[in-house]
Amino acid sequence: MKYGVAISVLAAFLWAALSAQERAGVSSFSGIVAAVGGDWVELKTGPGVERIQIGPKTNVWKGEDGMAVSVIHVGDEVTGRGVREVPDRIVASEMWVNIVSLDIAIVKWNGTEAEVRVGQNDQSSKPGRMRLTEKTAFTSGRPVSAEKLPLGQFMRVVGLRLDDGTIQATRVLIEDAARIQPFEAVEFAFVHDASKVSRKYLPESVAGGVALLDYDGDGLLDVYFVNGAAVRDPMPKVARADKSAAKYWNRLYRNLGGGKFEDVTERAGVKGAWYGMGAAAADFDNDGHVDLYVTGFGGNELFRNRGDGTFEEIGEAAGVRGGGWSTGAAWVDVDGDGKLDLAVARYAKWDYEPDIWCGPKQAELRSYCNPEQFPAETHLLFRNLGGGKFADVSKESGFGTAPGRGLGVAIADFDQDGRIDIAVANDAAPQQLFRNVGGGSGLGGVKFTEVGFDSNIAYDDNGRVFSGMGIDWGDVDGDGRDELVVNALAQQRYALFRWTGGKGGGPAAFEYASAETGLATLSRNHSGWGMKLADMDNDGRVDLVTAQGHVMDNIERTQPAVKYRESMALWRNAGGKFVNASGEAGAAWLQPRAARGAAFGDLDNDGLVDVVVLAQGEHAVWFRNRTVGNHWLMVKLVGSASNRDGIGARVRVRSGGRDQWRTVSTGGSYLSSNDVRAHFGLGAAGEDVEAVEVQWPSGRKQTVTGVKADRILTLREPL
Repeated sequence: MKYGVAISVLAAFLWAALSAQERAGVSSFSGIVAAVGGDWVELKTGPGVERIQIGPKTNVWKGEDGMAVSVIHVGDEVTGRGVREVPDRIVASEMWVNIVSLDIAIVKWNGTEAEVRVGQNDQSSKPGRMRLTEKTAFTSGRPVSAEKLPLGQFMRVVGLRLDDGTIQATRVLIEDAARIQPFEAVEFAFVHDASKVSRKYLPESVAGGVALLDYDGDGLLDVYFVNGAAVRDPMPKVARADKSAAKYWNRLYRNLGGGKFEDVTERAGVKGAWYGMGAAAADFDNDGHVDLYVTGFGGNELFRNRGDGTFEEIGEAAGVRGGGWSTGAAWVDVDGDGKLDLAVARYAKWDYEPDIWCGPKQAELRSYCNPEQFPAETHLLFRNLGGGKFADVSKESGFGTAPGRGLGVAIADFDQDGRIDIAVANDAAPQQLFRNVGGGSGLGGVKFTEVGFDSNIAYDDNGRVFSGMGIDWGDVDGDGRDELVVNALAQQRYALFRWTGGKGGGPAAFEYASAETGLATLSRNHSGWGMKLADMDNDGRVDLVTAQGHVMDNIERTQPAVKYRESMALWRNAGGKFVNASGEAGAAWLQPRAARGAAFGDLDNDGLVDVVVLAQGEHAVWFRNRTVGNHWLMVKLVGSASNRDGIGARVRVRSGGRDQWRTVSTGGSYLSSNDVRAHFGLGAAGEDVEAVEVQWPSGRKQTVTGVKADRILTLREPL
């Protein structure tokens, strides 16, 4: 009897989910009582009926105080456990009568009784009532009062269903209640044109990217799309694709607010000149205006923001034109001098000639060649000298001495030594992690060592290379250390590398943790591109969002189970393990696309992370996040001694006794550039933020306290 309170609270969570296969010798049961005998009850369990034997050793519990009962009625809801003696009979050891666990949203209450909606979302919910008592507990990872319960947010209630249908609540759990609401899909006029031809030229299979940037300084994120260019069939060696036709222009859309955008490409002067790949946005010259770097096959462009709504292309003059086949890029202050440097990944030593035929000798089955047929390429690092000039320090820094087949680029101080490191996702080559060891000789005084193998992020758990494309850093398990996530092609599984600590004084090491985090199972049949660890429901845990689709446009002819066009993936972080929440994100989210780049940020400043996705041959889409109920905080940094964007800063937010960390960056994802503001979900009870701490790239530390939630907090680096 004295154990009744604990059992009644846990019953519906623990035993309703337990199966005989999961717990040897024990069977769980749950259903509605259809008939009652002297020592048995029959339960309706979905389509079937199950007989539960009740004996002298069966404990039957009812009510919030765990009272033992001897009477069970037809229509009661019963949950329990026992031993299955024969296929159609369970001998019960414990039973809980009318103890329910339901998702509800409170519509209103008078302090004692609440009107609620019962169900998982607005479409499926039904009206109901909940009665509160002085013993009702309200939790959200910590005790909270009933007065702070948010109206309208779905939460979990455990309690006793009374005869009149009212739920007498034992416990109301807010933290378990976050539900993704359907995204609103807003289409852009832009359609990506890869200029696909019969020769299956490789660049067309992997382009292009998206950048989010507030180019006009009005507080709203604008959107830039990177497009292809006209390719002839066949194309001569070292020829340059033609970008003059309007359908091949890169496009800049000014955010007008209210879900409206204006195409300002021509006025801004950012049409582009090369077959485009990706983009990276940041204020490289610290003048308060966001600039734009665009990568491509054959050459790259640097668009310097004049501050009057127009840009000047200075790639050649600045010394960052590059060459070869550039893909992902990230702005990062590698030497801590307050000026943003530029890291650029390159893919392969490839050209239009020789024209290699890959796949069966049938035109409809010709495929894109495996990149392993082409030599890997070294990456580029440009050091910012100031005055609009850069120096190529790729070789002397060590960043350009380890060839790869680079696509996505992401930055973080993974070993927390005060220097920003760079990770590169590689296709059909070992993943790379460039550790910034500082103190290099020559121009710039910075040195990188490639430690992918030593830190255990180069290969999967079977020691194999995989097709790394999208990449991101983020603290999945809330321990203050970033995990590294790299997606891949179908059958390869997306990789999550979890930090385990340094060994022998060396760099921090990681372990391949895709299986235990649920990522291996979720991703096995999917191919990923743009990707980010972002808190999509503001519950205080970073979720994983991926834009998907296979690289081969005819893959279904040879592998019918693998799809060229795929839906978006939203895998919710349920406390260090990912669960599939894609179905909650709505019909538009589930529409198959040949997605490539994806950029993440809050385009309408409502505190929710939105996603802008580029899909080949289709209209680009803004997925507008409509999930409500939890609190949030966004932190916008303005540097003084550090770079003006605060890129590379480490931001810690403490709310409700729990810490969260973010590294300020526009990098990550796939060929794309994200919102520079650091976003934090605070959960349902996170109205008050106890402290915000910034570790600036300059080494200065700044702390503010007493911050209110649900706002954009601008912090300027103290002089």
